[in-house]
Amino acid sequence: MKALRINTLLLAALLLCPAGAAHAERKRESIEWIYTVCHNPGATDLPRVLLIGDSITNMYQEYVSKELSGTAYVSTYTTSKCITDRSFLGELRLMLESGTYALIQFNNGLHSWGSDLKERERALSEVIKLLREQGKGAKIIWASTTPTESPDNNRLVKEFNDIAAAVMEKNEIPINDLFGLMDPLDRKQYWTDNCHHSEEGRKIAAKQVVAVIREKLGINESKPVPEAVAAGDQRPEKMDWSKVFWYDADKSGLPRVLVIGDSIYDDYQRFVNSALAGKVFLSTYSTSRSFADPWYVRELEYLLDEYTYDVILFNNGLHCNEANPIWNTVQSDIPGWETGLRSVIKLIAAKGNGAKTIWAASDPWNDTNRPAGVKALQEAAARVMKENSIPQRDLYSALQRDLSSALKTGPQYDEELTALVTSTICGPLGIDGKSGESTTGAAGSLLGPTGSIGNASETNSGQ
Repeated sequence: MKALRINTLLLAALLLCPAGAAHAERKRESIEWIYTVCHNPGATDLPRVLLIGDSITNMYQEYVSKELSGTAYVSTYTTSKCITDRSFLGELRLMLESGTYALIQFNNGLHSWGSDLKERERALSEVIKLLREQGKGAKIIWASTTPTESPDNNRLVKEFNDIAAAVMEKNEIPINDLFGLMDPLDRKQYWTDNCHHSEEGRKIAAKQVVAVIREKLGINESKPVPEAVAAGDQRPEKMDWSKVFWYDADKSGLPRVLVIGDSIYDDYQRFVNSALAGKVFLSTYSTSRSFADPWYVRELEYLLDEYTYDVILFNNGLHCNEANPIWNTVQSDIPGWETGLRSVIKLIAAKGNGAKTIWAASDPWNDTNRPAGVKALQEAAARVMKENSIPQRDLYSALQRDLSSALKTGPQYDEELTALVTSTICGPLGIDGKSGESTTGAAGSLLGPTGSIGNASETNSGQ
C-alpha cells in the first residue's frame, strides 16, 4: 500500500526493540513513513484520545477531532510500519510517554503483507502489554482492519482480523468493527484505490469511531470550543505534527541522507527525492516543533538511532513556540530557540556517526510583516554555526527576490529549492547533483562546481 502523501508528528523511541524480541520481522517497504498529530497540544481541560493506525486512520482522524470538539482532544500515531517491525514498539512507547490518554483506539494490519500470522499474533499481544503497562490506565479499543477493494487482499484482511479478534477476546478488549461497517459498501463509490476511501467513506468510518469513543468515555454531544483555550499549557500552535519518510527503506548500498525541516521542506521533498534517485537514499523529518520544544530532541534522537546517515541537512525556525518571532517581531523567544539549536547540534555530534552536517537557512517570506523575525533567527543561527564550524546553505539570501511574484508558491519555486537542496546534499558526497559525476577535488565551494545557484550567498563558517 502506498504511503499517503500527507499535507500536514513523529513521536519516537528510546528503546527500539524490546528485550528478548529475537523474532522474524516483515521486510520493510520501499517507502516507510510515520505521521503523528496532536490537536490542541498542552490542553488538559478535556480527556485526550489517541488513535493508532495507518493511512486509513490518518485519513479520518481530522473528522474525528472535529466531531469530538468540545468533549475530547485527539492525538494520532499513524505509520506504514507493521507491528512486527523492530521499531514499532519503541515508537509507541515514547508516544505513550508524551501524554496522558483517557482512551486509546489501535489498529495495524494493511501493511502486514509478508508477515507471518503467528508473528503478528505475538506482536499484537506485546502491543497490548505495552498499552496496559504504560497507558496510564487508558481504556483500550481494537479497531478491526478495514476491507480492501481486491477480493484476494480482502481474504487476507479477514484472516488477520480473525486472529486479532481471538487475541482481543483473550485480553477482554472491545472491538470497533470497522471491517463490518465498511465491507458492505460499494467499492466504486467509497474506495479511491485498493485500500483508501473517498471522503464520504472516511466520514462513515469517523462517525462510528466517534460513537464508540463517546460510548466508552460516557461523554455527550460535542460543544463549541472557543478560539482561545486557556486550560493547561496551551501553545500558540493549534496542532503539533511531525512526519518522517524513509525512501528506499528496504535497500542498502548508497549513501543515506537525512533532511530536516518544516512544512516548507515537506512541500517539495518529493521533488528532492526524485532528483536524487539512484544517487542517495533519502530520509526526511518535517515537523511543526521548534528547537525550543524538548520533544524535538527526543524525536531526532530516534531518527539518528534508526539509520546511519552520511549527510544531515537541517533547518528550523518558522514554528518557534511561545512568543513566535515570525508572527511577532517585537517579542521573541530567540534565546530559547538558540539554546535548543545548541542541544540539537550536540545530539547530532554525539549520535550522528560522523555525518557531514549542514545548516540550511530558512527561505524568505513574501509577507512584509514577517522578514524581520526570519532574519533575526538566521542571524542567531549563523552565530551558532560559526562557533561549531558547521557550513551553511543560505536559502534565505539565495532566494531573496521579488517575492510578490508567483515564484513563491508556483512550480518554479519548487524547482529552485529542489536544485539548491540537491546540490547541497551532493557536494559533500562528491556527486554532481545533475549528472551524478564525481566532483571530488573541486575547491573553493562547499557544494562543488554546481553552477551559479546560491554560490554568492553560501558560506562555510568553519573556514
